Amino acid sequence: MNLLNKDTPGDSIIDMSLLDTAIDAGVIPNRFEQYEEAYEKTDSLIKSYVDEEGDSSTFLFQMKNQIDKILKK
Repeated sequence: MNLLNKDTPGDSIIDMSLLDTAIDAGVIPNRFEQYEEAYEKTDSLIKSYVDEEGDSSTFLFQMKNQIDKILKK
């Protein structure tokens, strides 16, 4: 925030704290209640796939099914 104030020549038309408020308010909320669970499961599945180097089509099918189960809760 101080960097923005230093970089703004003279008096600014708007208060620079408005930018800070706008950035904080601009954070996108989770789209669904099980977001964290789905994210963690996806991350785990991808890590296991990379470690095991299995069949990609089987992996994608299994991942889709497991994530669908979480989202249907």
